[in-house]
Amino acid sequence: MKNTTILALIISILSFFFPAPSNAETSSDVEVLPEITLTVPDNKGYIQYLGLKGEPGTSFSLNDIDADILLIELFSMYCPYCQNVAPTVNELYEKIEQTKRPDLKLVIIGIGANNTDLEVDIFRQGFDIAFPLFSDSDMSIYNTLAGAGTPGFIGCRKDGEKSVIFFRESGGFTDHSQFLADLLHRAGVKEVDRVR
Repeated sequence: MKNTTILALIISILSFFFPAPSNAETSSDVEVLPEITLTVPDNKGYIQYLGLKGEPGTSFSLNDIDADILLIELFSMYCPYCQNVAPTVNELYEKIEQTKRPDLKLVIIGIGANNTDLEVDIFRQGFDIAFPLFSDSDMSIYNTLAGAGTPGFIGCRKDGEKSVIFFRESGGFTDHSQFLADLLHRAGVKEVDRVR
């Protein structure tokens, strides 16, 4: 009986220091993509790429983008690191476009922190960016996404009716294939090397 009492005391002490995980703790660790609205672009190719249903000039939510995985690049036209990494991000976009997964749609967009529409257009033309870029002249989107410098990359994936952030990376990268493999691995995607 004395051994049983001691064992019960040890178990209760251990359960105090190592509580069993609860659903509340697990769900609080999930970072939900905040509600962010952008303007539907005039470019029909961008509208198709994003899978948007609205007319140009109307608003849409990031959650409206038809993608299993959405990669957001936070950049600034004036950021020398963003300028240096732009060709590699273009290679990443091309690699994403070549990756054939009928069960997976991956989309990339750019948000120009503290940039006007004109500044975003200059960056787009100067670096021949093929994917959609949006301006964020008051940095409200950057701040809502808790940006930590430019360039920055945020990966989001669908989780039922909402999207969750599963990937954050600050700074540039040199190997677009490794970056994509890491992104997909963190998203839980397997067999990513099927290419057209």
